[in-house]
Amino acid sequence: MQAFLALIYVGGAGYLIWLIFSPGMRQDKDLAAASKALMFGASMSLVWGLLSWWSARALLQMKWWSRWMALAVNGVIATVIINGLVHDYLEHTLDPDDFPLAIALFLTCIPFFLPVVW
Repeated sequence: MQAFLALIYVGGAGYLIWLIFSPGMRQDKDLAAASKALMFGASMSLVWGLLSWWSARALLQMKWWSRWMALAVNGVIATVIINGLVHDYLEHTLDPDDFPLAIALFLTCIPFFLPVVW
């Protein structure tokens, strides 16, 4: 599961980088300015992808710290998404399409709270 999440994060970063360097983005001045924000999103997605991959490798090698790292990586992403939902609720701009993503990312944290069976 953790390796799959890492592939999703890295794939998302790759898509954003492809989008940034696409010819349509380069020709329009307004879109060229927006590419800086996309580059920030791509770099953050790549960082979380590498951290998820590192924790997935540690989980496979049964390192003692691997569960805590995986919980931290998944927990931070889930917290950011849930915080965005709360902010949208307070601003009265809540999008119901964000709920499945928030629930899915929160559910990725639950297995790391269960007892370890070696």
